[in-house]
Amino acid sequence: MSEEEQIHGQDQVVDEAGTEGLALERSVGPAEEQAAVLSQAGGKKITLQFIIFSLVGVLNTVVDLVVYWLLLQLSIYYVIANILSYGAGMLNSYIWNNNVTFRSKGMKERTEGKKKSSAQIWRFVIWNGITLLLSSIIIAVLIELVGWSELWSKLIATVIIVLVQFTGMKKWVFRD
Repeated sequence: MSEEEQIHGQDQVVDEAGTEGLALERSVGPAEEQAAVLSQAGGKKITLQFIIFSLVGVLNTVVDLVVYWLLLQLSIYYVIANILSYGAGMLNSYIWNNNVTFRSKGMKERTEGKKKSSAQIWRFVIWNGITLLLSSIIIAVLIELVGWSELWSKLIATVIIVLVQFTGMKKWVFRD
């Protein structure tokens, strides 16, 4: 191997796209390569995870608001409409966040047993129950005390809840 092919004692490689980079040690497997890339990326993992969470959140919000609006059109009381629409968004959220945003690192971890999965589902339900209660309180205050419309109150509550949701999902519900 020539001096041009080595940089600080590591092999220089060219990938299929023709991009040059440093080779990882030969004994490193795919999971370790991914971990090395993520550790090299530093804060990029949490940033990407938050971006994905935000995109899933936009979809959840659309589901939540559309169901809420439809239920209001059917003259459903706003508290009941909020509970039902929040539930629809919550189901959408679990599916996407469990399978995309906060997914387990590998298939082995996913199939270790139902105990972890069951606990995670319970944490998800409990956390969303707490944020649903907080959302309902915010909506009620904005409608009853401030005099805002049901839809504007829901929008403001949703913005506040998004900030709370990410922290709870990351630190408690989908923790590794």
